[in-house]
Amino acid sequence: MANPLNKFLKITNDKTNNVAQRIKLTSEKTILINEMYSELINKKKEKIDELDKKLSLLNKNNINYKKDIDELVEKNNSLKLKINSIESLLIENINTID
Repeated sequence: MANPLNKFLKITNDKTNNVAQRIKLTSEKTILINEMYSELINKKKEKIDELDKKLSLLNKNNINYKKDIDELVEKNNSLKLKINSIESLLIENINTID
């Protein structure tokens, strides 16, 4: 018959080993989760940087388009003035012919 103290120690040792194995597995899972999380964070940062660059480019293009539109509006106004002048000259010319 086994000594009760030895039996108790064996049971305690087995339970301790079982708990240690579970802690080890949990630690390994935690490490894997942390690695995956870190990778996702890095990908997110890269994506944000990429989007920031695209946004900056869009803003530059928008500024250029605004300048182009302003120039076109200015040219359009100038052309309207010239057309009005030509119309006036034509009317004046027609009136002098009559």
